[in-house]
Amino acid sequence: FGKKGATELINRLTLDINTLSQSIPIFVISLEGLFTIFGIFIYCLFLSISSCLCMLLFVFISLLLFFMKYIETQHQFSIADEEERNYFETINGLLVGFKQIKVNQKRSQSLHNDLKDMTHKTKSMKAKGLFNLLQVTLYTDTLYFIMLGAFIFLLPLLFESNKTILPKLITAILFVYSPLSFIYKCVPQVVMSNLAVERLENLENQLDENIRHAKDLGPLAIDLQKISLSSVVFHYMDKDNQSSFTLGPLDLTIHQGEVVFIAGGNGSGKSTLLKLLTGLYETNVSGKMLLNEEKITETTLPMYRQLFSIIFTDYHLFKKLYGIEKVDPNRINDLLKEMALEKKTQFKEQLFTNIDLSTGQKKRLAYVVSILEDRPIYIFDEWA
Repeated sequence: FGKKGATELINRLTLDINTLSQSIPIFVISLEGLFTIFGIFIYCLFLSISSCLCMLLFVFISLLLFFMKYIETQHQFSIADEEERNYFETINGLLVGFKQIKVNQKRSQSLHNDLKDMTHKTKSMKAKGLFNLLQVTLYTDTLYFIMLGAFIFLLPLLFESNKTILPKLITAILFVYSPLSFIYKCVPQVVMSNLAVERLENLENQLDENIRHAKDLGPLAIDLQKISLSSVVFHYMDKDNQSSFTLGPLDLTIHQGEVVFIAGGNGSGKSTLLKLLTGLYETNVSGKMLLNEEKITETTLPMYRQLFSIIFTDYHLFKKLYGIEKVDPNRINDLLKEMALEKKTQFKEQLFTNIDLSTGQKKRLAYVVSILEDRPIYIFDEWA
């Protein structure tokens, strides 16, 4: 989650899933239309092989035009999607950093200009894509009516001996138009759905590199003596998969019972070190992490993470104490009183009554939650 960013995750899990959910009934109706067209084609095959060849020529030309425009359209929608993603990222920055924007008129104007440019480019790319698809529809309709005219005026010359075939063929061709027209009108949704599936698969693949779906780990039964980092190096990778920041090599040993202070300037890697130490980074890491002289592996990593109770600078408070069983409300309220929070929030019916607190109060409430987790190791990232 830290690598992908909240904005992109929200976009993928809302916009893309919504696109796919809207596409399902359209795909079902389109599939029904394809079966109808196939049935009509079989019927025409029994009536006249030559008429079927004419229909196949029409289908071939239509598909050729479709795929020529489809590739171009998908590229344009892909550009529009990238601009849309940048737009939402900028909006997120606007909401999070509104204080800095409000006190700086030039920054505010520049940001709004960027939003206008992104909106214009997104609108332009989507309009071009839809225009391409409109051209395909117009070309297909034109070819259809040319074929229909050819059947009406040319087929009588071919079937003078059997006049009963002509009305049947023309009726069959007229029945093709409705499902065929619907299918081509669904092309924009097909394009958007393909892009949504591609993005979701890409997101899933990237998350699979970092997330391991562990089973229930049960209670911790580790005789903690020490944890160590041995020649550990971590690389932050940019969008082009190039290293933008490197931390390490790190050699560190922390024994049970020790209190360790990590000091350093802004951007020196303190928070990154803590995330490495707690096993939150799995990729782009070299070296060894040791627990009681035993190397931490992919199998033991989920259990290792359970050793830590963490308060990061961007710690999120939940109203409910998830994962903490057998909660004693009296003890929680005593801790709230100890942290001078008893007038700000209470613990009732398994929930905190209020988490809309000041920054300092949120830190103190996070400390209460951390104490209740009762883990062997506590980590506080710029808590005080």
